[in-house]
Amino acid sequence: EDGSANVIVNYLIHHYVAMRFAELAAESPARDNVLINRFLAYEARAQGYLVDAFSSAHMLIPSSGMLNGVLGCNIGHVHDYFRSEGLYVINSQGDVWRAFGDGLMYYYPATHDPILNACAASLREVCLVYSVGQNAVPTALADWAEQTLGSDYQTKVAAWTACRDGGYYYDTLRLPAVMMLPMPVSAAWSVRGDKRDRLGLAERHYFPQLSDTGGHDPSLEMEILPKLYLSADVGPWMLMGKLDSTSAEDLVKNDPAVASVRYVQNYTIAPAYHGLITTYGLSGIVDDRGHGWGASFGMGYGIGDDLLLMQNPSIEVRIAPGFDEPERFLVMLDAGASFDLDMLSFLLFDRHMPAFIRHLRGDVAFVRAVRTAYESSGARAMVGFELPPFKVPGAYIGVTTRVGYQLVALERTLHGPTLEFVLH
Repeated sequence: EDGSANVIVNYLIHHYVAMRFAELAAESPARDNVLINRFLAYEARAQGYLVDAFSSAHMLIPSSGMLNGVLGCNIGHVHDYFRSEGLYVINSQGDVWRAFGDGLMYYYPATHDPILNACAASLREVCLVYSVGQNAVPTALADWAEQTLGSDYQTKVAAWTACRDGGYYYDTLRLPAVMMLPMPVSAAWSVRGDKRDRLGLAERHYFPQLSDTGGHDPSLEMEILPKLYLSADVGPWMLMGKLDSTSAEDLVKNDPAVASVRYVQNYTIAPAYHGLITTYGLSGIVDDRGHGWGASFGMGYGIGDDLLLMQNPSIEVRIAPGFDEPERFLVMLDAGASFDLDMLSFLLFDRHMPAFIRHLRGDVAFVRAVRTAYESSGARAMVGFELPPFKVPGAYIGVTTRVGYQLVALERTLHGPTLEFVLH
């Protein structure tokens, strides 16, 4: 197992080992049962990864990254979202369906059937390697092989056990199970075929719309284009040949067999305000002795995005050293939440508030000064605005900015502006 790789790579690793053991079992009758057990065991493990590759909960979540590991609650939040909401996907055979995740995969036939077909194809591949090696292919397996691979399937199967890079099994060998693997799709060309399905409807073959010039419906929204694949990202069999002689615009307008399909799905899930949070801040200090600057560093727990009428409630422990006065070192136990002013504004004035002042933030804290000049206990209050979170590229990590004004009541009362960044 490669712990740093995704489920498809791990599927290919175990599936390849299973095919190699199947080949050895066919060549070594004396150890036949032992090797058969081994290739079946490796194939069973491979199919666990294969099933995971069909889960919508696993397709868009980064599989690695230090921050993802630290703030695992966000990964869980996004995992659960895509598991239940699903994703539209396409495979290299021209099928499109809505995939769901984990247990939901088995309750929806349109999601379950592609998984069952891929697992059956994967097992047939291993059995085919074994049968071809023994030169004794059962009739049913031979019929499947001829239909799927062609009459020269034995030559093709012999190449499957050569050790190659992972992409070779897709680009060149085109293993049947690998061709069934799904990938998210935002827009596709739907082409009507001549065959009919079990309901008497014309079967349709789907090709992904491409971000290349002329590869997509010109009426697609601009924000969709970055989510389309490049022609270099997909196999040549996934390119619609009609675009070689006809423009995309003409196809949409004049070819009754071709339809442009746009799949509406949300790729940008806001990071949750739940679990571990860390806060980094700067503050201006003003009192009757002058002014200065300080910092604050906190770690705590985000209770959730919404709790009753509050947003982003949290509890934190902070330290606040002074830049201008080394003897000023404060320790705080802080609690706070935000309140959405937009609804109140809409009810009172029939208009929405700008995003940057939409959320009013309030924090209160118990404060203890631990050095001589400020050795006392007191309280802190902060009022300000909380900006919408910024998502860190490549990870489900959010950074929320707060701008406010604080008052710290100790033996000396301090006050001043604050700027804070919350990682969640």
